[in-house]
Amino acid sequence: MRLHNPLQHGGGSCTSSNSFGAAGSPLPRQTGTLTAASASEVRRVKSRAAHSSAQQQTHSEVGEEESQTVDDTLDDDKVEPDTTAEDDEDQDELGDDELQSMLQDDEASAGAITDTANTDWGAKALLVVQQVLQQSSMQELALFSLLASPKQKQLKIRLDKPSDEFGSPTLDEIAIFSQQFSNEYHTAMGEAAEDISVEVSSPGAERPVRLPQDLERFQHLPMLVTFQLEDSSKTDTKVLELVAYNDEAATAEWKLADVRQNRSGKGASKLSKKQAGLRYVIALPALLKVNLHLEV
Repeated sequence: MRLHNPLQHGGGSCTSSNSFGAAGSPLPRQTGTLTAASASEVRRVKSRAAHSSAQQQTHSEVGEEESQTVDDTLDDDKVEPDTTAEDDEDQDELGDDELQSMLQDDEASAGAITDTANTDWGAKALLVVQQVLQQSSMQELALFSLLASPKQKQLKIRLDKPSDEFGSPTLDEIAIFSQQFSNEYHTAMGEAAEDISVEVSSPGAERPVRLPQDLERFQHLPMLVTFQLEDSSKTDTKVLELVAYNDEAATAEWKLADVRQNRSGKGASKLSKKQAGLRYVIALPALLKVNLHLEV
């Protein structure tokens, strides 16, 4: 198992990865908001990959003459190649943008984001995670996200720690969770668990911020906010701090965060008086992407 913690608290994520080899091998861990498996299942995002062009068609092992016939048929009838399998594989690659979109989904906004990819091993992993986090020694941790990748036979588990300023569990907490998960997952899956690669980590130093419930939680921290400009199709991205969130009006009031990239003038140690007085009122639907901002 590989443990990695580039920055503790306010820094990088704590990560532990493991390909199950034998029952009891350790696994990493992280906390978040936990919901029941049936309630937290989120539909997979649509495939991002475009269909392959006809010039990139692949052919089965056929004779030269039969291969030429297939090519002629495709040219004459303009038959599109079947890229369903390719699309299914591309759907396994879930990046930060997809996770952000899923976290803002109405079904997911109340708790953890989970996607078992309709696999038995993914569904069992979610149940095991729930059981482990219910143990008394795990009360400070919560599930942030669990994503299964059928193509790679991989589980990505992110743990949240609500009591921590940055939501980051420690390496020790991740290691303890990993060991417990490994033991119970092997019990549930038997030898099949050996085929599943598991990665457990925190949501990261620049974690996605769930809207709206995480806004006030991280109100005192700078956030990288991408938002739709009012009466425009254009977007803007700024490093902001939340001033207040109006639940009834579904609007958030922001100010410029006092970070290096916002300060005017070379060598400036703080925002100017004018900058410090700026306010931005943004409707919740106009918040396209929000992450914690780490100044390095």
